[in-house]
Amino acid sequence: MAISLTASFAPHSGMNKGTTMSSRQSVEQVFEREFLPLRANILKIAAALDRIERSGPIDNNDPRGSQLRAGLKVLLNSNAERAEEVQLIFSRKYHENWKSEFKLEEKQT
Repeated sequence: MAISLTASFAPHSGMNKGTTMSSRQSVEQVFEREFLPLRANILKIAAALDRIERSGPIDNNDPRGSQLRAGLKVLLNSNAERAEEVQLIFSRKYHENWKSEFKLEEKQT
């Protein structure tokens, strides 16, 4: 299975203002920066899933199990929009009347 990695420049707080850098980084540069944190996050996910499974079966009516499975499935896709897709899985659906649902209507003066 091939995993597509798109390298793009993401400024971080350690940069000085006025520093000019290429807008693209090589795959090697991105791997060098991201590999260990990614590995740690994958281990955290694996450990959390192990704890959940050891505690008993997941209730099929609990949407969180479906969301986790869908999110993990997205991560295995070779798609540069994985972050957006995962965010949408865990986000509420948009409702026109969301302000009234959360009692945030503007008060008339």
